[in-house]
Amino acid sequence: MNEDQIKRLEELRGKEALTEEESTELVELKALEADAKGEEQPKEETPAVEETEALTEEEAKALVTESVKEANEEIKEAITDVAEKAVSVDSIADTITKRISEENAKSLTADKVEAIVAKALSDRSEGLDEESVKNLITSTISNIQGETKMKHDAADTAKVSIPIGDRKGNLPVHQKQLLNIMSGKAQDEDIPESILHDAKSAGDRRIDNLRSGRKDLDMDGTPGTNLATTDLSSVLQERLYVESQVAASFASQEVTMPTNPFKLPVATARPAFTVQATNDSTPENNPDTTQATAQVTLDAEKLLSYVRYSYELDEDAIIAVLPMITNQLAAAAAEAFEDAIINGQVSSAVDADYLAKNPVGMCDGLRKLATAHANLKTALGGDLGIASVISARKKMGKWGMRPADTIIIAGYKAYNDIVGFDQVETIDKIGSSASILSGFAPRLFGMEVIPSALLKDVHTDGFISGSASNNTKGQMILVHKPSFVVGVRRDFTVETDRDITTQSNKVVASFRRDFQPLETPGEDITPLSWVYSID
Repeated sequence: MNEDQIKRLEELRGKEALTEEESTELVELKALEADAKGEEQPKEETPAVEETEALTEEEAKALVTESVKEANEEIKEAITDVAEKAVSVDSIADTITKRISEENAKSLTADKVEAIVAKALSDRSEGLDEESVKNLITSTISNIQGETKMKHDAADTAKVSIPIGDRKGNLPVHQKQLLNIMSGKAQDEDIPESILHDAKSAGDRRIDNLRSGRKDLDMDGTPGTNLATTDLSSVLQERLYVESQVAASFASQEVTMPTNPFKLPVATARPAFTVQATNDSTPENNPDTTQATAQVTLDAEKLLSYVRYSYELDEDAIIAVLPMITNQLAAAAAEAFEDAIINGQVSSAVDADYLAKNPVGMCDGLRKLATAHANLKTALGGDLGIASVISARKKMGKWGMRPADTIIIAGYKAYNDIVGFDQVETIDKIGSSASILSGFAPRLFGMEVIPSALLKDVHTDGFISGSASNNTKGQMILVHKPSFVVGVRRDFTVETDRDITTQSNKVVASFRRDFQPLETPGEDITPLSWVYSID
């Protein structure tokens, strides 16, 4: 057997119900597997009955059992056990029905099986032979439809069986995992090991590519365009990056934390090269070239959210809402993490709406870090112009020298001012990237411009006032990305919880992160420049 045939055989074996074509395919693949192992296919023995002789009741009973077995390939052992214990045609009907139901095969009711048996026995006078009994029963069973999946108690777990994989019409691995969680099952239940391994590997590769700076993996705001089948945790992490350009910008700065807290050693200065005089050991002629180092302590906090759904949401509806729940959880996670990066203020509150339980209680964000020294902030007091951007970049000193390492995060007032800059607005200045055509702000002096609704309007002092009427000024931050680090203690975990007081279930997602500067910003360390009080 080739690799595709082996995978297909494993996929068919993992299904709870097969179509007639899939049953035929399964038998053929089992035969190929046996041939590959050098085994001979066992031949089922049928009762020896001469064609011209009528069947006795015992012979008919044996043929009924054998034919039902052949029509239900996946439950042969169960039916064989039933046949050995049956004492009459009536009992075989009852017990076969019960075992078929238990094995989740075709839904044969007792009346339907009895009708098949009665029909077979009533035709004995017409010279019923072995072949006609088999044909009768096989054709009858094949026409029986299973009972609707909608008939189950609201508290029951979902029993919908849908193929898993990346083929059209199949359920992606991450959605099957979410369905299992919402159905009260183990996350990876009913997912073949080979498919699960491939999904996790693909997810790890995609996240690693994003963290290494790749920009071609659905980062245009259209999630799922080229989404390979990956596991649930990877999908949520990837869509977090899609939903938040700020989080995506710092993806390359993520560090996996083996412990919590974790002390990350960092270099604060490069080692110095000096001219070494031959055979000269005089100390003043051989200055110290040791590299300067320090430690950054990463202490990850847990961010958690959930989506509710009612007890009455049946299994078919659950499948329909899986993409919506995935997107809601990812979007909420992206907003929370971006809020922490920009507005975090764990050391001391600066905004009137601060709550420690909100994401802003996770770490000190960019705005809070910029309050440390006058060199890090500018109160503009007017409209944002191109000269204001240049001035803010100057304040960054050497940290603002490389455009590729610097981003501009702009609130809506600052962003709309940037879109309207003469230097980027018209085609004659910047060609097809002109904001008059695209509606987006292109790069300014090579720096990426990222709009963020979480860089909210503030009072003239740059902070959110307790009086909403005072919060009328915009803001903008220039950031040197390599000067900051994101600690990753754990990627997404998804669980379910039952709330009997509201008669609903919760899909709960959580992840753990921290955000820290490699060096504390101050008078001489200026990896960011905050501009506020923008009209």
